[in-house]
Amino acid sequence: MGEYVKYKGTGIKLGTCEDLYYANYPKYIKALKAGLLQQETANDKPENYAKPDNGYRFRFPFPDEDGLPLGNIGDGNFHRGLLITIERGELFPKEEFPVLSAYYEVDSRTQPGLVRKLLQANPNNIMRTVDLEIVQQKLIQKGGFLRLALVYRCPYSGEQWRMEDRADAEFITAQITQRYVNATTDEQAADFWRKANERILHGYDHHLIERY
Repeated sequence: MGEYVKYKGTGIKLGTCEDLYYANYPKYIKALKAGLLQQETANDKPENYAKPDNGYRFRFPFPDEDGLPLGNIGDGNFHRGLLITIERGELFPKEEFPVLSAYYEVDSRTQPGLVRKLLQANPNNIMRTVDLEIVQQKLIQKGGFLRLALVYRCPYSGEQWRMEDRADAEFITAQITQRYVNATTDEQAADFWRKANERILHGYDHHLIERY
C-alpha cells in the first residue's frame, strides 16, 4: 500500500507501508512545520508520519540529495543504501546474520521440474569484516528522549535492523572515518562521508531533532 501526502497542494508519494523511501526526516519535518503538507485521501494524517514509534522508517538523508525537493530522489533508487565494510568488533559477533536460501532446479529426466531449496552461508558470518548498508532512520523514543535510530541492512539477506544506542552508532561512524574519510585522497568523497557521519550521530542527540 502506498503512502501519500499533498505537498504544496500536489500529491506526492512518501513510500510503501512503513518504508518512506521518498522522504527523509529533516525535509519532511521542515515541510510539515511550514504548513506545506495536507492529508491525501485514504492516507494517514501528515503529522502522524512524524510521530515517534508509529512504525514509519524515513529515507536516510543522503548528502548528495540535499538539493532535491521532498518526494524527489533523483535517479529513482528508492531502495538505496550506502555500502560500508567495517571491522566486526563486539557489535557484530559471528553467526548473527541470517542464513541465505536459494532455489535450484534439478536437471532430471525422471523428475522434470524438481526444485530444491538450498541454504547458503551468509558472507557476513564468515568474513573478518562485515558488509552493511545504511538505508533509513526511524523516529523512536528511548529514555523519554527522541532519537532518529539508524536502520542498516544486510546486503546479502536484505534484512534490516535498527540501532538504538549512540555507542553503537559511534562505532559505525568511527569505522567510516577510518576507512572512507582518512583513507581517501578524494576530498569530495571524504566530505560526503563526513556529512553522512554527522547525520548518523545527529539522530542520537535529542536537542538537534526537530519535532512537530
